Amino acid sequence: MRRWPSPARGAQPEPGHTAPTGLPRAEGHRDKRPRRTAEGPHTLRAMQNFDVVILGAGAAGLFCAGVAGQRGLKVLLLDHSDQVAEKIRISGGGRANFTNRDIDVRQPHRHFVSENPNFCRSALSRYTPQDFIALVQKHGIAFHEKHKGQLFCDHTATDLIDMLLAECEAGGVTRWQPCGVKNLTFLGDSQRGMATGSYQIESDRGAVDCAAVVIATGGLSIPAI
Repeated sequence: MRRWPSPARGAQPEPGHTAPTGLPRAEGHRDKRPRRTAEGPHTLRAMQNFDVVILGAGAAGLFCAGVAGQRGLKVLLLDHSDQVAEKIRISGGGRANFTNRDIDVRQPHRHFVSENPNFCRSALSRYTPQDFIALVQKHGIAFHEKHKGQLFCDHTATDLIDMLLAECEAGGVTRWQPCGVKNLTFLGDSQRGMATGSYQIESDRGAVDCAAVVIATGGLSIPAI
């Protein structure tokens, strides 16, 4: 997943704030934003500008969009489907086994099978299972421990989807669904010997220009979703 750069025109988040809830906001950032919903499939617009465009409205895309929006970035979330986070919906038998409290945060790579097990160390050492548990508790979602630290929702996995959508709404995230992507182009430039530029996306809703793109399309899915 590609990280987005800090916006040059916005103030930086307050230093030292690491809590997963009440995410740091840029100075002057509005606390109350207009309610955002996914726009219909026939909405075609002229070129629009965003700080970051996120491709994929699954668990990673929704979480990334909410965090970026609440940090003051103008975010567009695209997905070819009219549904979000279908893998969350069916996970854990419909109750979403959303984290494991027994993960060793000092050595998170021990818990993942990969050709490059160190890949996850940076992200998972900075955002721990307890951080996500705090976010779940903030939204009043009841959960229980089932086996060896595995945590499941008491009610339904839909509670987690609603939580992620609420975080996106709090960040003023714009969603286009369903919306396919036809082409992605990097418009490079050179400034003081450093590579700079932007991305241009051709979508079913028109062209978009942005400073950064996050690919959160996930792996191969099962036919049912």
